[in-house]
Amino acid sequence: MTMSLLEDLAAANRILAEHGVIDGYGHVSVRSNRDAQRYFLSRAIAPELVNEHDIMEYDLDSNPIDPRGRESVQ
Repeated sequence: MTMSLLEDLAAANRILAEHGVIDGYGHVSVRSNRDAQRYFLSRAIAPELVNEHDIMEYDLDSNPIDPRGRESVQ
């Protein structure tokens, strides 16, 4: 089974945090595969805790597309 883009991004956050590559001030993002004018990034949460539901979509001006009451990284 292939993991989704958001699952991959969540896993990347946890793996890089586990290996000390990123910490609470680092982040991992990925460009949307459906719209090149958008990208995905986790909400303001420690990278080692990120799961698929913590990922938010942003436009290229870093405005959240649908924050649903979640705090963004900005």
